[in-house]
Amino acid sequence: MRVLVLSGVMVAGQVPAAFAEGSLVQSAIRMAEQSGRQAASLPPRAPAARSAAAQGGNLATSGMSKGRKWLVALAAGLGVAGAMYAIDHSVLDNTPSSLGTRKD
Repeated sequence: MRVLVLSGVMVAGQVPAAFAEGSLVQSAIRMAEQSGRQAASLPPRAPAARSAAAQGGNLATSGMSKGRKWLVALAAGLGVAGAMYAIDHSVLDNTPSSLGTRKD
């Protein structure tokens, strides 16, 4: 049932753009042309202006102290361990072997 509803929403989401008989389509085209002209008029950025993520920066070159890096790693480990503990202890084990009703 969920798949059918999701499919219907995805299909119906495309309908308004298809039925816009001019005003919406024309304004979208005009906006696309304006943004294209603005992008063409901007000077190209220098490679030095790129962000650290685009240059391939990582935790080793982040500038954080070693102690703070250990705290980040410890927090991540505790978060993963806590999630695994919560998942493991919220499972209801009602198999015949765990209930003692298994007959071999």
